[in-house]
Parts: sequence; C-alpha cells; structure tokens
Amino acid sequence: FGQSFLVTPVTQAEVTEIALNLPDGVWFDYWSKAKREGGQEVLVDAPLAQMPVHVQAWSFLPMLAEAPMHLDDYSSQDIVIEYYADNSVQSAVSTWYEDDGVTPDSLSNPQYQRVVMSAEQRSNTLSLRYDVVGTYSTAPAQRKVEQVIYGLPKPTKVSVDGQVLSSSQWRYTNGALNVTLSLKTAASVLVAF
Repeated sequence: FGQSFLVTPVTQAEVTEIALNLPDGVWFDYWSKAKREGGQEVLVDAPLAQMPVHVQAWSFLPMLAEAPMHLDDYSSQDIVIEYYADNSVQSAVSTWYEDDGVTPDSLSNPQYQRVVMSAEQRSNTLSLRYDVVGTYSTAPAQRKVEQVIYGLPKPTKVSVDGQVLSSSQWRYTNGALNVTLSLKTAASVLVAF
C-alpha cells in the first residue's frame, strides 16, 4: 500500500507547519480527511506528535480493528477497510496479501490469501467488491469488516451483498460512511448518493 501514501517527515525543530508538493491527483489528509488537489504546493499542519500523511484517492487501506499486544495474538477476523473516494477516479483495484506469519515459504507453497479489493465510481454511485482467493491453515473462515468510505456526499441508499440497508444499519458522520459487512469468499457494497 506504499503507493497510496505520501509521508512528509519534518526535519527541523519547532516547526508547526510545512510546505509540500502534492503529486498530481486528489489526496486526503490522513488525520483530518480534508481533500486536496494535487499538482501544487500546499501548506499543512505539522504538530510534533503527528507527522503529515496524505492518502491518494482510490486507495484501500485494510487494518486490524484492534491492534494485538503481541504477534501471537494477530487475527484478521475483525478488520477495518478504509476507501478514499473521489469522482475523478472511476475504477481502482488493490490486493491485500495475508499468510500465517510463520511459514517462510508461504508464497511458493501457496499458503496465503489474497483479498482483491475493487471499486467502480460513476456520477452518483460507488460500488466496492471484495474477493478472497486462496487460503492458509489459520485463515479466518469469515471476517467482520467495518467499511469506512471517505470523500462521498451523504448516501441516499446503501446495499451490502444486494440487500438494501435501512438507514439505521449504516451511519454517515463528518463525511465518512460506516457500514459493517461479513466477508467469507466475496462481499459487495453499493452506495448511491
């Protein structure tokens, strides 16, 4: 997911803001979720405890719902997947690879899973799809996914796996849509706005 991020280290003492050249495209401030147009120099806050980080529109960011205290406790059964949407990006695909974290030859053996994450955005809809390919000995049979989508206006309709959800089954706050889904081998989210 390295190409999704632009991390700007602060190298001078007592700096509270920094100028950076955003590459072309649309970028989101990771911390505030503010959207910025690339291809220009921008001035961003750089507080001591928070390095400037930007995420490119079209990016999927899978992460654990709760950080384990030790790697032996690692499980991807409960995850959060953030997606950064913008109407300038009509389609996106990203792949998340996961293995048991122990087997040294898991890629050549094939003892791993790929979660293929794809997005299609049109004028007033966004469609996300997840496909799980492969397996390994300790792979979760099912994952609980908290889907968070940034960059969309308030939805008029949200569907998960073809089922329209009532407005009490999803929430939209501060420009973020949150919806929970179950991921076994495939799942989809359709948002109309």
